[in-house]
Amino acid sequence: MGPREIRYNRDYAKELISIAEADLESAKALAKVEKKRVENVFFLAHQGLEKALKAVLCWRHQSIPMIHDIGILVTKLSPSNPPPFG
Repeated sequence: MGPREIRYNRDYAKELISIAEADLESAKALAKVEKKRVENVFFLAHQGLEKALKAVLCWRHQSIPMIHDIGILVTKLSPSNPPPFG
């Protein structure tokens, strides 16, 4: 049995992109701090990428697995169907 999957309304993709952008901005800001834990920078970057991938799946009206594994999220993307937003 795999992870639970949810299909969201397509409008939620824009909210996910907004969250992804904020996570990536936070990662960039933290990366500039002299005393930091680098794993926290990577955590925020991972969160941003995860939300961006989930936004693409949501935009395509595909079900989104409730996981944090970027590899699995990428495998749900089809190369014949490019992501929205450029």
